[in-house]
Amino acid sequence: MGQPTITVFGRFEITADPKPLSLAGGLQRMLLALLAGSQGRWVPGSLLAEGLWPGAPPGAAMSRLHVHVHRLRTRLGPGVVEAGPDGYRLQLAADSVDAWRFDRAAGGTLAAHSDGGDELALLERLDEAAACWRGEPYPGVDHPLVDAERHRLTELYLLVEETRAQHRLDRGEHRELLEHLIPAACAHPTRERLHTLWMTALYRCGDHAQALEVYANGREILAAELGLSPGPALEAVHALVVDAFEGTDAVPNASGARQPALPRVDRTPCSDAVSLPAGHEQLLREELATTECPDQRALLRRQLGMLLGSTGRVQESLELLFQAEARYRLHGPIRAHRSVLQQLAMEMSKVGDLRRAIRLLDEAQQTYPGGRASDRLRIVRAIVLTHMKDAAGAETALAGVSAPGPNDDPILASMWWRARSIVARLRGRHEDAIASGRVALRLAQQVNAAALEGVVMVDLACALRDAGLPEAHRWYRAAVRLGHEHDRAPLIALAEAATAKAVLLAGDPAGATVHAREALRHARQAGAWGLAGRASARLAEAAEDLGETMRAGWYRQESLSQYRRVDYPLTEQEQRRIAAGPTSGPTSGPTSGRTVAAAGA
Repeated sequence: MGQPTITVFGRFEITADPKPLSLAGGLQRMLLALLAGSQGRWVPGSLLAEGLWPGAPPGAAMSRLHVHVHRLRTRLGPGVVEAGPDGYRLQLAADSVDAWRFDRAAGGTLAAHSDGGDELALLERLDEAAACWRGEPYPGVDHPLVDAERHRLTELYLLVEETRAQHRLDRGEHRELLEHLIPAACAHPTRERLHTLWMTALYRCGDHAQALEVYANGREILAAELGLSPGPALEAVHALVVDAFEGTDAVPNASGARQPALPRVDRTPCSDAVSLPAGHEQLLREELATTECPDQRALLRRQLGMLLGSTGRVQESLELLFQAEARYRLHGPIRAHRSVLQQLAMEMSKVGDLRRAIRLLDEAQQTYPGGRASDRLRIVRAIVLTHMKDAAGAETALAGVSAPGPNDDPILASMWWRARSIVARLRGRHEDAIASGRVALRLAQQVNAAALEGVVMVDLACALRDAGLPEAHRWYRAAVRLGHEHDRAPLIALAEAATAKAVLLAGDPAGATVHAREALRHARQAGAWGLAGRASARLAEAAEDLGETMRAGWYRQESLSQYRRVDYPLTEQEQRRIAAGPTSGPTSGPTSGRTVAAAGA
């Protein structure tokens, strides 16, 4: 008989040549379970004897143990149960016991989780570990030591499922992860984290009703089995799902209660500063496909690029605008070249390529007679500089622009008030920041400039947050909803990342994780790598506060990698601080310092 294999997941049996081998009685099964649970290490005979016959005289128990070991050897074959001065152990290859194979695969993969390696390779290893699982370990064996090993293996399996589910969420594989996440959550209904991931995946798939059903069932089970209410992470996802429902007066939550809806402004799809009618994209594309005149093609690319940029499709917008810029650079006119350079700078700031945005604005300024920039260029420069936390530079840029009057362009006026609000916030002048933000928002709403309105909502919310006012969350949620209404991934990423910071400062890292994951997903979707770096940094901070050091290390490396994809202005000190993590313990309130505060709003 060849070396046997032992299966402990889902069924407890021995297989050789290749038929199952039966064990005589419960004591034989219990003895094998105790030896298999030791992972091939020595188990003292006294421990086995006491475990099998608790309270029996030691001499009699040891005599019985020798008999049962002999019987077990007969079933397993020679050399499988080894005896020595330290007791007994199973002398089997590492792959001969499925629990050993799982333990090695799962433990090694999770231990390497903070190495910053390839995410696809990590997911493959997690999939391999989870594939070993076939159900509850050691079924039918009732013993305290076996129960402890069963609990350890189950916890390790659940950690594997949660880890790979979270990575698949980050990669946008929402449908794919449900295939293995749902069985795990159903088999472990009191595991709240699995239900949180399940709800998040359904929310991202648009299955809002089913997500609310998962929440209701989970809440009922937690109350019945553990006497607990849902934790902050599950409640945070529930709030996202409820907010996704359309409604004018109220929206239902999972329990049937009514919650007040966010303040809504009647608006139609708009093109913001592009001044093109809704639905014009297809007409522009058709005309671009049929036009042969180079100058006309440059104009169409510029118009289409500006339209796509206003709707959040930043990468395609940049490609079209750079094509137009190449034409204007060689053949003019200067006014068109200047305009497309400014638009490129604005799109670059969305993806976090801030230093490059400033260089484009410098180039645009040189196209003016004597290098004297227009008010619009100065305001755009001021906004980009505020993103770089350069309050002094932004103030200098605004110094040459007069305060807008009632007859000025409301979009330009809104941008001026927005820049002033952010400068005031950077300077710690909370009241001025809030007042200026409200003016900027009113002007943006006046002309239905949804893209500008959304970012101003986030700026206003951050100013309210810094002033310690709860109204901030109202505007964060309004910005997220506006982003979903107009399908603008950069706005959603910006608002969710800012919400994550606010929730972190409030001492709720579990809730912050939910918002930061949403920010990361939408930032990746839009190619907004500066925002992706900010979202990953928030995830690292939340993981540190939750005591998940491996995950925190992973996200710190992800954050640096995403910031480096663009010319994001991180100093060497900030890079070292992100890479090393916090130098003190978890935060405890709004006044606590954050590791990457310099890298985000």
